[in-house]
Amino acid sequence: MNINVYMISIAFVLLGTGLPAATRAQTPLPKAPPDLTIKWLNTLAVSPASATAGTRFTGTVKLARRAVGDLRVSLGLDGAKAVEGAGFVLDGVIVPQFLVVPNGRDQAAFTITSSGSATWTGSRAFTVRAYYACEKLSAGFTVIRLANR
Repeated sequence: MNINVYMISIAFVLLGTGLPAATRAQTPLPKAPPDLTIKWLNTLAVSPASATAGTRFTGTVKLARRAVGDLRVSLGLDGAKAVEGAGFVLDGVIVPQFLVVPNGRDQAAFTITSSGSATWTGSRAFTVRAYYACEKLSAGFTVIRLANR
């Protein structure tokens, strides 16, 4: 900056008018702030990881922080059909459509039901998912169906 521009800038400041808008507009803008998305979902787990058909599994969603108000987390089961009033159903496995993490809590559990009357035999892997806003978590579990004797 040459001395004349410097002197004029000081004069504007002393007069209380500041720099003209055209001069301020040429000032480079600061870099954009980093992505400020707040993450809510932390982990999704299913226990036990493997069990015979007819067993109830427990799914647990843990949040990254305590819920502010009741936080509704959507659930899903890969390949399943939504059945009104039941949840997601696939080959004798039922997952509810959502769970609610109560205000002030950082986790909630839900029950996955596996029917002992499924028509397939052997072991089958399933994947349950938890969704909140644009976040998604998944966890796997295995159902073992013994052959009828």
